[in-house]
Parts: sequence; C-alpha cells; structure tokens
Amino acid sequence: MTTPTKVPVSVKAVFFDGRGTLFDLRQPRHEIYAHVASEFGDPVDVVLMKKVMETADKTFPLVWQGGYRFSPAWFRRYVERVLDEVGFWGELEPCVAKIFATFADPKTFVAFPDAIEAVATLRKRGLRLGVLSNWGVDLPQILRGIGFGDAFTVTLDSASEQMEKPAPEFFRRGLERIGVAAKDAMHVGDHPEKDARAAQSQGMTGVFLDRTGTVPFDGLRIRRLTELPALIA
Repeated sequence: MTTPTKVPVSVKAVFFDGRGTLFDLRQPRHEIYAHVASEFGDPVDVVLMKKVMETADKTFPLVWQGGYRFSPAWFRRYVERVLDEVGFWGELEPCVAKIFATFADPKTFVAFPDAIEAVATLRKRGLRLGVLSNWGVDLPQILRGIGFGDAFTVTLDSASEQMEKPAPEFFRRGLERIGVAAKDAMHVGDHPEKDARAAQSQGMTGVFLDRTGTVPFDGLRIRRLTELPALIA
C-alpha cells in the first residue's frame, strides 16, 4: 500500500466531508432509536433495531414521494418504517418528534479534536473553508453547535441540494458558491471514492482521511486532519 509523496499544493479553499471527517455521533444511531422508541412505547431490543436499520439503509429509496434522502419528508417515512418493522407499540407522533429533535441537536454529536485544530489553523491562514456532506438540512446548526462556529463560508448538504457525493454537480456547486476554480481547491473526506476520487475527477486536489490506515488507496492520504496544513503551501 503506497502513498504519493506529500508535496505541498497551493490552494485557496478547502472543503471537508461531514460525519466521519469533522464529527461523529456520540453513540450509535440504532442505540438512539431504540432508546427513544422505548421511552414512548414498549421496550425495543437494540440488536433488533440495528438489524432493521441496516436493512432499511440498504433498501430505502433515494427519493420518497418527492422527498430526497435525509430531507424531513424522507426522514419521517424512514423513521416510521423502522419503528413499524421493530414492532413499535406506543405513542408514534411524540416518538417521531423526539427522534427528529435528537438528530437536529448538536449535543448528539461530537467534533473530532483534530478537526477543530485543523480548521482553526487553516482559517488563520486565510483559506476559505466549506463543507460538502451527504446529510440533512440541520448540518449548519450542528457544525456551529459542536465547536466550529462560523468557520465555514459554504455548507452544502445533500438533502437541500437533492443530490449526493460523488455527483460531479455537487462539487461544482460548492466551487461556484465559495468562488474558486477547481484547481485552487482541495476536498478531504473519509471515503476514498465519494470524497477523494470524486474531487479529483473535477480537477480538485482530493485527500483521503484514513483514520485506520488500512484502506487501499494510491492517492493523497492522511491519518489525522492535523496533517492537512502541511499539505498546503
């Protein structure tokens, strides 16, 4: 497994992926769902919830009755399906509302310490910073609430844009809104294809954040976001 020599590149803007790169959940999704469901109805088995959600993640359509993945309309139907398949018996509306509120609450998430440090360093250097994430419409408030403040000039979430990485247009929209050419931009994320390769295909510098150091990849790779400033001239 080889990694190209990390020669510093000159860029004016840096984009980041969201979950897995800048932040993560404080506890697994299925545990949150099971806990909330048990609060408003009969106890729900955590293992069963995990299995049901894994299946739903693979089979639930990208668009549901006009609602794109992770949009409020799509999310509601996803939650209802999951609750139905685990045999939820209780107060449905309060339960759905609590799940919505939980995943809109920054307290549900935690920023990676290396992300906070790297973003602060790059911001001090005058770089424009943005986020391109397959996520819901609450992304901006989550980022602000977990410690990033107003660090990001541009934030694109897939629910609002109604498209997901690795779609070329998703990257093009980010570049247009942040106001730089592809050759002057870098994107870093924890998926080798949807982040690094997809960015490269649009003429950007793509960087793969491989926190485990075990994923085969022959492009630019870092283990921690604190390595990122050294890649930028």
